[in-house]
Amino acid sequence: MRALPWIPALLVTACTAADPTTQDTDAETDTTATPESIDVAVCLRDPTCHHMLVAAHRGYHAEAPENTLAAVRASAALGAHLTEADVRDTKDGQLVLMHDSSIDRTTEGTGEVSQMTLAELEQVHLDYGVNAGTSDETTRIPTFAELLDLAVELHIGVYVDTKTDKLDLVTAAIHEAGAEDLAVVRKEFGALGPALTDGSLLICQAGTPQQLAEFVDQMPPWGFIEIDNSGPDPAMADAIKAAGLRIQQDVFLGDASWPINGTYDGWNLFIPTGVQMMQSEYPDGLVQGLSDGTLPTEAQ
Repeated sequence: MRALPWIPALLVTACTAADPTTQDTDAETDTTATPESIDVAVCLRDPTCHHMLVAAHRGYHAEAPENTLAAVRASAALGAHLTEADVRDTKDGQLVLMHDSSIDRTTEGTGEVSQMTLAELEQVHLDYGVNAGTSDETTRIPTFAELLDLAVELHIGVYVDTKTDKLDLVTAAIHEAGAEDLAVVRKEFGALGPALTDGSLLICQAGTPQQLAEFVDQMPPWGFIEIDNSGPDPAMADAIKAAGLRIQQDVFLGDASWPINGTYDGWNLFIPTGVQMMQSEYPDGLVQGLSDGTLPTEAQ
């Protein structure tokens, strides 16, 4: 693996033809730690850190509307290690949080984000979600800069799902906010430009060991690989571990047992494979399991 100079921004990159890899560990499972017992910024940078990490998908949206500052605060209050957010660019080159390409589903307005200016988006109110409330942080489309400032204030990691090809704007915002040790950027591997070349923490998406082999030599030692399968994939996980990288996976399929019967059965199908960073719709259940020792705090 070639030596890469350090670039502070942590980048989670979904590769078009990529496969996940994670670093193995001989350390015994520690079930006494809690989500608050580690510094997420240190763990994200350190390839030897295998503490389980919980990422709240679109923020803790059981308590606040998705992709809002209120959802970020709720994630931090819950004890999640990261809050995920979707970043898009506006017609006038500003970055805002919005999952869909249009504002139709989540606001009282209509239109494509890319065809609207920031000023126009600031006039639109969010109109959906549980506990939407009436505060500014629950009814307004936030900017990426506002998210980063809040993340720094709360010291919570940000899983940045970039739905924009303006990576220079993304990294510039991260540096301006001083969030280099908290922002984890996910982006299509083929779209990486000069702003995100050497030294980046990459999480590349891969579905097979063959896909992983196509790019694994480009991965820095602190990298994550996202397993591009909805269910547990021991063979893929083993390939990632053999490459000395860490594993991220969306565990939405495993989420089902928590709201139905309050058990960890679904997640326990993923954990033995070695998944470390778990993105979930129910981060409250994962945080509870890690806190009370029901779930292991170290990746397997």
